[in-house]
Parts: sequence; C-alpha cells; structure tokens
Amino acid sequence: MNADVQAGLLRALRLSRALLVGGSAGSRVSLLHGNSPPDVVERLFLLWISGGAVGLAALAYYYCHESLAAAATGGMEAVADLPGWKEQLARNPRNRERMLRQDATTFIDTMKCWAWSFFPRKTVRSRHASVGSARTQDAGHDLEERSLGLPSST
Repeated sequence: MNADVQAGLLRALRLSRALLVGGSAGSRVSLLHGNSPPDVVERLFLLWISGGAVGLAALAYYYCHESLAAAATGGMEAVADLPGWKEQLARNPRNRERMLRQDATTFIDTMKCWAWSFFPRKTVRSRHASVGSARTQDAGHDLEERSLGLPSST
C-alpha cells in the first residue's frame, strides 16, 4: 500500500523516473516500489535493509506467516484471535465481523502474495550465468539455490 501511495505521489508531483533512496522500513517500501512500472522508478538505493535475502525472508515471515498459518489451521476465527490483530479489531468491533466474513482460502492466497512481494522478480545477474547474459528467475527458487550454495539450475 505504501509503495502504491508513493508511486501516486511521484506521479502527482511529476517526479517520476525517480531515484528512490530508502533506509530501514523505507528500503522495504522502496524495494516493493521498485517493482512498479519503469515510468515511475528508474533506480533504487537501499540502506540498512538488514540481513539480505535472509532478512527479507524474515520480514515475509513476520508480516504474513502467523496469519496465514492461523487461517490454514483454524479459519478466519483463528486469525481474528491472534494477538497481532487484537488492537485493530478492538478499535472497531465491525472489523472482527469483516474479518470473519472473509474466505479463508482467498485470505491465505493474499498472505502468500504479500509474502512473495518481499522478493522482487527482476532480471538478475547470476555468478553462474555467462558474461553479458541476464536471466529472470523465481526469487524463492534462486534464494534456495544460493542458501544451499548450489549452482543455478537454469
């Protein structure tokens, strides 16, 4: 959502084809925004995005896994009972009703999509690719190969 707002702001201010500089949470927003159409963002400069690929995986886990797992094992009632949702649901009792009306399968799919958004799918250079070539790959598959220290399979 923040990346979408940022894109709209850049377009409204006629600052598109921007260089985004982000630090900490701003680096995550900028990274997500980096998947925007190239008419909005031309380059990224990220600071303090701790942990690299492992850090991104931890963020996906932190923001998405608990709710996804609760929906998969106990439906939307289990999600509504999570401590992480307590404050939002307490602020407005109708929010609990809205959550409980959601389809658990659709919610799980949304959480998976959000989790994958932490791993940008861009053309990347691989140390295993021939000089001058680039390839696009599934970020999760690439992470798995690199974490195991394996050469790329493609």
